[in-house]
Amino acid sequence: MSDNSNVEDPRERLEVFGAFMGGIIMEFDRDLRYERVWTAHPGLLALPAENLVGRNVNDVLGPHELAMLREAVARVDATGEPTALDYTLDVPDGRRAFSAELRARFTGERRTYLMLIRDVTEARAL
Repeated sequence: MSDNSNVEDPRERLEVFGAFMGGIIMEFDRDLRYERVWTAHPGLLALPAENLVGRNVNDVLGPHELAMLREAVARVDATGEPTALDYTLDVPDGRRAFSAELRARFTGERRTYLMLIRDVTEARAL
C-alpha cells in the first residue's frame, strides 16, 4: 500500500477508509500515470502498489480496458460528473470482475482522477 499521509480532505479520507474496507482507490494524473493507490487487498492489483505509482496505465492495462478508461476520462472531462465503468482483469488473485466510478479531483488548478473500484466477481457469479 502506498503512503496515505497526504490525504487531508475529510471526504477523501472517507474514500480511503472505504478502500481499506474491501475496495481499491487509484489516483491518476492527466497523462494517466498512477499517482496513488490504496487497497487492503493487494492481490486485486495487477502489480504491487509500489510498482504502479509513477507508471502509465498503458504499461498495465490491456487495450480494451485502456480504451474504456480513456473514454471514461473523456466523459468526466466533458460532463464534470462521475462516470461508471465495468471491466475484467487478470490479477494475482485470478481473473476478477470490477465495477468502478471515475471522478475528477481538483487540487487548486491541478486536476487528477480518482477511480473508486470494487471487486464484483462473487456478485456476478451469483
